[in-house]
Amino acid sequence: MSLKYVQIETTSVCNHRCYFCPVSMDKREKTTLSVDQIQKIIEGLDDYPIETIVLSGFMEATYDKELVEKITIIRNAGYKVAIYSNGSGLNPPLIDRLLELGIGSFTFNLSTLDEAQYYQTRGTKDLPKVLKNLDYLLAQKPVKYKETEVTIVVVGALDQHHAENVKMIRKRFEHTAVSKILIIPMVEFAGKKDQGLLPIPLRHEKLQGCLWERDREWLHFDAAGEGILCCHDYFSQYKMGNIETASVAEIYQGEPIQKWRRWIGGEEEAPEDFICRRCAYAATENHIENLRKWFCSRCELPQLLGEENACKQCGDVGLVIEYLQNNVNIK
Repeated sequence: MSLKYVQIETTSVCNHRCYFCPVSMDKREKTTLSVDQIQKIIEGLDDYPIETIVLSGFMEATYDKELVEKITIIRNAGYKVAIYSNGSGLNPPLIDRLLELGIGSFTFNLSTLDEAQYYQTRGTKDLPKVLKNLDYLLAQKPVKYKETEVTIVVVGALDQHHAENVKMIRKRFEHTAVSKILIIPMVEFAGKKDQGLLPIPLRHEKLQGCLWERDREWLHFDAAGEGILCCHDYFSQYKMGNIETASVAEIYQGEPIQKWRRWIGGEEEAPEDFICRRCAYAATENHIENLRKWFCSRCELPQLLGEENACKQCGDVGLVIEYLQNNVNIK
């Protein structure tokens, strides 16, 4: 077991209200991770073989006024940085500064190119601004020369509307420096709401680990500086310790996470309401069969786009099934 990735939510603020995200359904307290807190997190990572620090969460990182200062601290420590964004605040001056800092990758949540649908499903009229920002980014040398990767994720319900949006976005960016365009099915955040495609209530009888190793290879910090169990924990209910009062090592190796690892791995029986019992990516028996039942059985995209353009480009299901098939020990 080794910590490889750190996800940091630099602010709790998001300017979009996407229908597939808890931000559109439940408000959280507005807070921003301080520069000092970032410094403490980064200093605490010295003893771990960190591969990437990911700035993502239920937020829009580009609306953090101290974002550049925080990324400067991370980059000065030698860590790669990946940013997830809706693109609305990623204006050309900010793009220039971030590329100067050597950002490794950007991932954009772009669910449609139809302005009316964009407003209906995201609550903003930002689409023209987003496309302008994205076009500017794609024209920059680090992106054109693949020093910085750009990924677009297209979230939807695996239906005809989803297929149409995927086709439009692929055509729009066909001859650009976009590295990949991934299909992402709507997924509840560990069963919190019924906006997605999973059966509600979803319940796993026996837990056998986390498919993404979120409890072992990842460390997640929310905008208040709390180390939390998982990126799906919208309300930070599973707290492991705050960086203000605990070190990274104490958070990563403390009693709360040790107990939850035993629950996740099935060494001890997890409570009925434990978050992982309701998660599509909790490793269980017949996981491939379950993913096919939950998602593939209702997916219209292979018929509409072709299997190669659907399943092989499906980031949270198709590629997961392929991964599981190639790793027999975790099927």
